[in-house]
Amino acid sequence: MACDFPSTEVLAAVEATSLVCEIELLETAICTARENVELLVRLGELYSRSGRIREGLAVDLRLVTLAPRDPIVLYNLACSFSLWGKPETALRMLELSLEFGYDDEGHLVRDPDLANVRELACFDEFLIRLRTRSLARDLRAERP
Repeated sequence: MACDFPSTEVLAAVEATSLVCEIELLETAICTARENVELLVRLGELYSRSGRIREGLAVDLRLVTLAPRDPIVLYNLACSFSLWGKPETALRMLELSLEFGYDDEGHLVRDPDLANVRELACFDEFLIRLRTRSLARDLRAERP
């Protein structure tokens, strides 16, 4: 009896079921831990991954009230605004995330959530600021 590897459709169904289950679990957990940033970040990511953009944006807006200087929270909010069709607002959130320490250029330029932000004329200027800050930080770190 041969064991065939599951088809792509089966794997997609398993992934979708897993997302739904994890979302439900997190929604339940957050009822008693309303300000748990870690749980909220994960829930926001799952909402976005499952196409529930409005819910993801709502979670990210809530997170920014709990952790207004967290560069990852601000980055995730930028992703949500981008997915919502607000690339200019998303770029403003990326600027804030940069001010508070976000510096993962490699992820930013590949993140599919930010595709429409990268199409903005001023995105190249943002990348220059990101690179300049990263270079300045690296130079400060090298000083004795």
